[in-house]
Amino acid sequence: MNQRHIPAFAFAAALLAAPAFVSAPAAAAVPKNALGAIAVSPNGKTVLAAGDNRVLYVLDADKLTVRKKIWIGVNPLNLYYAKDGGTVVLHDTKGGLRFFATKDWKTIAEVTDAESVAIAEDADLIYAVGRPRGYREKAKTAVYAYELGTGKQVLDASVMGSLSSIGTLPDGSRIFTLTRADKSDDEKKEKTPNNLKGIEKEMHKLQHDGRTAEFITLDKTGEEIGRFTTWYSARVTELVGGAGSIFGVSYNNVNARIDPASKEVKLFQAKNSYNYGIGYSAKQGVLATGGLANGSITSLEDGTGVSYKIDRIGGWPEYFKGFAIAGDGTIYGGTTAYRLVKIAPGGKVEKTLPVY
Repeated sequence: MNQRHIPAFAFAAALLAAPAFVSAPAAAAVPKNALGAIAVSPNGKTVLAAGDNRVLYVLDADKLTVRKKIWIGVNPLNLYYAKDGGTVVLHDTKGGLRFFATKDWKTIAEVTDAESVAIAEDADLIYAVGRPRGYREKAKTAVYAYELGTGKQVLDASVMGSLSSIGTLPDGSRIFTLTRADKSDDEKKEKTPNNLKGIEKEMHKLQHDGRTAEFITLDKTGEEIGRFTTWYSARVTELVGGAGSIFGVSYNNVNARIDPASKEVKLFQAKNSYNYGIGYSAKQGVLATGGLANGSITSLEDGTGVSYKIDRIGGWPEYFKGFAIAGDGTIYGGTTAYRLVKIAPGGKVEKTLPVY
């Protein structure tokens, strides 16, 4: 194994992959321009928040007061706690992973070539897809896995295709990937009828845009065990493994439930318009999304949801860019104004404070 770490609709089923104390994964390269990397410690007492000022803030989860500031020197995308709370992993815009020991915040490992990542919380692993190599049908993409607690590499595989997203089951027994959208000779372009609205309109667009993607399933060793072509070729920012379905949650809020067995795809939308920020919790059965000074909390059991707003402030509009969900269902959101928002499970905004 190549050791690369450096020591030092209808909404019908529950979303079942993300740990309750981490924020959602995101694609590498594009800065969030926000306090957009959020995580909650497994014991629920500490919130981590980092932004494009390259500072990691350690906060009291109840009062949102800053306990400590750590210079990280990179643009963060997301933060992830290991199961025991002793290590935190930072995914950055360079496509790198940095593993920090929370006792002294020293770097214990670094990894490169992590374009998109996902967490297997029960297995205590972080999965990553690398930068695709080659073009179209000759393209290959590396798939890796590392121990969250140490940064030790435990998987180094290669998959045919230009992969854009990765997801996994909580125990790491299955890995799911989606390729980038590509032109298709089998899917002809057609104009969307004017009478279609909402999710039906979005489905018609995707089914008739002349582009398709490949959905690929791997076992825990990285061996391919399933592949099919799908019309769902929207840009997916999160790919999340469930008990029987895989969920793609996208920036434009045209989200999908994908059944690998039947190859069926169903679309759904959260209550807010665009998903500038995304977070989810399998244990709490909650999806948190948000955009311009507002957000929504969606039940992953039955699709019902509540929405909320935060107070408007001066200057450029303020957007949510990251969420994390604690074990008790409390949601923490970070914004482009470097404000941290604490939201009760029922949608009540409890605190909104600037972090600096």
